[in-house]
Amino acid sequence: MKSLRLPIFLAVFALISFSCQQGVDVAPVQENRLSELEMAENYLSDEDMPPVLFQYARVDEETKRLDGFLIDRAGVVRTYHFDEAPFEYLQYRTLHLNQSVVRRLLNASTETRIRVDLVDLARRVRIVHHRVGYEVDESRTNSSSRETLSFMAYSRAASTSGNGCGGGVNTQNETGVVLQMPLLVEGKKNLVNTSEDVREMVTWLTEFIPETSVK
Repeated sequence: MKSLRLPIFLAVFALISFSCQQGVDVAPVQENRLSELEMAENYLSDEDMPPVLFQYARVDEETKRLDGFLIDRAGVVRTYHFDEAPFEYLQYRTLHLNQSVVRRLLNASTETRIRVDLVDLARRVRIVHHRVGYEVDESRTNSSSRETLSFMAYSRAASTSGNGCGGGVNTQNETGVVLQMPLLVEGKKNLVNTSEDVREMVTWLTEFIPETSVK
């Protein structure tokens, strides 16, 4: 009988040891992920962060019908529609906008079930804020096309004392002002942002088009 107790004890001890080792391996990963998520949430909830971070729009240039989706700073993908869009939502260049203009677009949108991972969203917003420039190449108007498709990013606007050329946005911000940055505009009107990171951003935003049913 005694000869059976030792193997059983050793088996139980080995099982406990294995479980403890597994816990040691997994816990740091979970803690790191939680820390990343908390940092992302804090970054995106900053009071200077624009209420809208990314936007896709499809405009009928004859009727001014506007359909699209946006991504807010909570990572929620929202769709919107205007039978005749307000003038301020038909501007494709780099613009300094009052935050109330962007907030009206947010208020006119409808929440979908689609959520963007906040860690990834924060990473992309940092790229826009620090590395995506204002420089765009403009091509001629395409008279054979009726629609214009646009991909936009929004960032905290640099103050007039900041560096407004080429590179990323200065971190000294104008209160209540949002910088609209065209990533890609194509169709009847055409603009291409020349920053290296833009192509991947546009590809990423394009993936949401079929999910939102905004063609």
